[in-house]
Amino acid sequence: MEIGWKFPLNNDGPITGISEAGVETFNGTPYKSLAREICQNSLDAVKDESKPVRVEFSILNHQSHELDKREELSDAFKKCSEFWDQQKDKKTRNFFQKAYALINKDTIRVLKISDFNTTGLDGSDKQLNSNWCNLVKSSGVSDKGGSAGGSFGIGKSAPFVCSDFRSVIYSTLDHKGVKASQGVSRLVSFNTVEGITQGIGYYGNKDKNQPIKNEYILDKGSERQESGTDIYILGFRDGERWKQEIIAAILEGFLVAIWKGFLEVVIDDVLISKDTIGNVISKYGEEIDSFTKNYYRVLTSDNTKMIEWNFEKLGNVVLYLDIHEDFHRKVCVTRASGMKIFDKDRISGYIPFAGVLILEGHDANKFFRSMETPQHDKWEYERHEDSKLAKNRLSILTKAIKEHVLNLQMDTQQDEMDVEGIGEYLPDEIVGEKEDKDKKEELSNRVKRIDIKRVDLTKKTKVMGEGNNSGEDGFMDVYGEDMPGGTNEGIINGSGDGKASGGTGKPGEFKEGLDKSIVIEKPVEIKPMEIRLFCSNKSLGEYTLRFKTPKNLKNAYVKVMIAGEQGGVDAIIKSACISDNGKRGLEVKEGKIIVDKLIKDISNKFQFIIDYDNYCSMEVKVYGFEV
Repeated sequence: MEIGWKFPLNNDGPITGISEAGVETFNGTPYKSLAREICQNSLDAVKDESKPVRVEFSILNHQSHELDKREELSDAFKKCSEFWDQQKDKKTRNFFQKAYALINKDTIRVLKISDFNTTGLDGSDKQLNSNWCNLVKSSGVSDKGGSAGGSFGIGKSAPFVCSDFRSVIYSTLDHKGVKASQGVSRLVSFNTVEGITQGIGYYGNKDKNQPIKNEYILDKGSERQESGTDIYILGFRDGERWKQEIIAAILEGFLVAIWKGFLEVVIDDVLISKDTIGNVISKYGEEIDSFTKNYYRVLTSDNTKMIEWNFEKLGNVVLYLDIHEDFHRKVCVTRASGMKIFDKDRISGYIPFAGVLILEGHDANKFFRSMETPQHDKWEYERHEDSKLAKNRLSILTKAIKEHVLNLQMDTQQDEMDVEGIGEYLPDEIVGEKEDKDKKEELSNRVKRIDIKRVDLTKKTKVMGEGNNSGEDGFMDVYGEDMPGGTNEGIINGSGDGKASGGTGKPGEFKEGLDKSIVIEKPVEIKPMEIRLFCSNKSLGEYTLRFKTPKNLKNAYVKVMIAGEQGGVDAIIKSACISDNGKRGLEVKEGKIIVDKLIKDISNKFQFIIDYDNYCSMEVKVYGFEV
């Protein structure tokens, strides 16, 4: 039996270049993709489900001369460089010149990845249709089903992206006690005495490229005592932040798996487990995206609501939801194994929530898995064999999530609502100046973000709109709201009659030096203080609004909009009144409550009735002319 590297010939077939599809898929995010694919495969091979799967990442600086058959791999790099130099491909030539230089240094940087409480890679003694063959020998092949993570068979390319040698060695002790090891090198076609190669080579028994019937061990004394798989990434990319990026990727992709105790990961000297996850998030907070932090808060908060239901008879799905002003309005969608698929957005444009959705049911996992992209980070119903059914069920799931978010918002609003009528007997003022500054009341639906902004006379106030190139959820800023008291007529300083009505009139000419005693009032959008909004009588559609203003305003109005999925729409206000020494009726017009003046630091109490027969969240803005 001859052991070494063998690169099969292409038999006058295709020439393989460096931009091999499987490798290029993960080239943009090498460490993130590596962490995701490795942990996914290990979770799919769990041996004892009552215990967590453990995955360990560690760096080895291996002596080059101790790498078996190093000279054969080095020679392959040299030939790759020479062959593609003739093809005038500088990218490929430079890649393999670097690989040749690195493999001939005194030490080789290796990343070792080991998993435990897994079945290992069984089937190493079979030519076809085994886990060993699917990982080591196959391309685009996967026999995983149900809640298993991989389904395209290209995830195996992720480790090669992290190798300056494009070379990986697999070693296993499977659950039956069978040992095996084999190396794979995904290079490019190159010329040999026998002919041009396919571009892929194998380390092992050169007779039919068979695996070696022993473990491959680079670090002495690490022989396996239990089943599992070791992966050695030769020539591991020397990224300065590999450790931080893998930690962030593990938390982002497997937060639920770790929280549930399905998975624990060791990266160098950092342990991420069910017991340590909070400390790791705190320590590496700058590396971790805000979405992951939000999801962790949802999973660990006492305020979180858990909803579970049987989805379309495919098994249960579980949804964890919470509302907080800092949340980003997305749902983390995960498999039963706890692996994240993607962030579901376009749920609500105004409720500040975060959620985690877990597909618990086996059939639910199997159905939605058929919609996943090769990177397992999106659902596309066109990929399903029954795209019409997939589109329908995707719509049903999205609608259910939206309804649960809205119901939670209503419950939260109800919990924060005054007992009807009790507000009449409580003082509006907060005693003490310091106490007044320290306390801040909130709208239950969080729509209290109203910043003071001066607006030029040539511009109109800011409203919500929609456009083809709009941002998230279709929102964008446009200008075009009419101001109160407008007549569609204007006087232009300068010569001529200066009037313009309906598009006619002689345009004037602005001249400096006119009467400077004329003061032009500028409309102001005001940020209220101590603002509260709640439904005081659901059957009537009556709402109560309280706030103070930091400035004296005249010709003021309150703009009320019902917050919708694609922006706000003007509320249809039937009537409104203000409580100041009794109740005084106010004029309403196009979603506006008109009031003659507002005095700063005085609590204003409005009551208004809208033409809407259910609870809703509203957007409130206050405008006026500064006195």
